[in-house]
Amino acid sequence: MHVCFKVNGVTLGMLLASDFWIYLVTGFIAQLIGSLLGMGYGMVSSAVLLTLGIAPAVASASANTASFVTTTVASWFHHKAGNVDKKTLFFLAIPGVIGSVFGALFVSHAPIPFIKPFIGTYLIVVSLIIIRKSFVKYEPQEIPVSHLVPLGLIGGAFGSIGGGGWGPLVNSHLVANGQSPRLSIGSSNAAKCFTTFAAAATFAVVLKSCNVAAIVGLMLGGLVAAPIAAYACKRMPQTALMVSMAVLLMCISGKILHESFFSTKPAIALKSIMPTH
Repeated sequence: MHVCFKVNGVTLGMLLASDFWIYLVTGFIAQLIGSLLGMGYGMVSSAVLLTLGIAPAVASASANTASFVTTTVASWFHHKAGNVDKKTLFFLAIPGVIGSVFGALFVSHAPIPFIKPFIGTYLIVVSLIIIRKSFVKYEPQEIPVSHLVPLGLIGGAFGSIGGGGWGPLVNSHLVANGQSPRLSIGSSNAAKCFTTFAAAATFAVVLKSCNVAAIVGLMLGGLVAAPIAAYACKRMPQTALMVSMAVLLMCISGKILHESFFSTKPAIALKSIMPTH
């Protein structure tokens, strides 16, 4: 006899279904990569959710909601490790929130596949710049506000649109323009707390549905990984950190370009464990 406890229409059996453990492991791996290298959480988690048959908007909403909790915890550990620059945080967070809201509203009605090739190409160029700089000794530079504000706006928008995009765009741009990788990762993670909250809140209002198992699984897995990644980020040599970022960036850009030119995705049914009446 199968017994399930029901809370607000969602049963414990639903949360402990086989997919939940996939979400849990995905959350751990995604957060480990995202906090350590400043990118990858949204891309990894959204890709898994889409593969499991969750609709793009719901996948992005679930990833952003879980990311808000895990990124907040990760940012605290980054702050304690001295990885956060307050100026960068401030001038990324405010425009990032605005961009996140507009991105969430846009993707809730229409995805934008036509812009993906440009993003993928841009990320490949940036990854090559990071690799070049990783083998050249240079003094970290302060990023001007005139760069931070539009960067936060664009990063927030694409973070909402794809469930991931803040890290690859924002963090890679900061490092490519001379900011210390450690400060770039910590500061962009801290700013992401605000952008993911804005995106999650917008999705909650617009969609009025979510995948609870995905959110809980991603969140719990991410909470375990957050302190580990923040500590590793502080200890990891700068060259190794930059090369790892560049390699991950190339993988992300390759995935984006492949989806843009070769992927023919079938219609994906909305998959949600919220009860329907």
